[in-house]
Amino acid sequence: MAERLNVNPTRMELLSLKERLDMATRGHKLLKDKRDELMREFLDLVKKNQKLREKVEERLSDAFSSFLMAKAVMSEEGLESAITFSKTDMAVDFNASTVMGVPVAEFKWESMVRVKTVRFTLTVLPRLQVTLIPSCIICLKLWRN
Repeated sequence: MAERLNVNPTRMELLSLKERLDMATRGHKLLKDKRDELMREFLDLVKKNQKLREKVEERLSDAFSSFLMAKAVMSEEGLESAITFSKTDMAVDFNASTVMGVPVAEFKWESMVRVKTVRFTLTVLPRLQVTLIPSCIICLKLWRN
C-alpha cells in the first residue's frame, strides 16, 4: 500500500509533488527500457552461444571418430606424440564496454594455425600421411612416393 505523505495543502506543494511524480515516472520508464535492452542483448548472446555449441559438438564428434581411426592404425607412442604437438598459438584481447550503463566484458581471440605433417611407416599398412589440423582432428591419407 502507498505511504501517506504529510504535506501542506498549498499550490506550491502540489506543483513540487507533480514534478516528483513526473521524475519518478521518467525514471521508471528509463529502467524498463534498460531492462528490455539488456534482455535483448542477452537473448542475442544465447542464440550465438547455441550456434557455437552446435558447431563445437559437430567438430568434437568428427574429432572423436578421427581419433578412433588413428588409434586403430597407429602405435600408442606415435599417437601420443601426434596429440601433444601444439597446433595453434592463441592471442586473446579483452575489451570492456557498456550496454545501457552496465559494464560488459568482451573477449576476442585469434589463433595462428600451424599445420604439421608427420610421415611414418607401419609394418602392416602402406605409408600413411598424418596431418594435424585445428580442433585435434587427425586426418589420415595414403601417401605414395
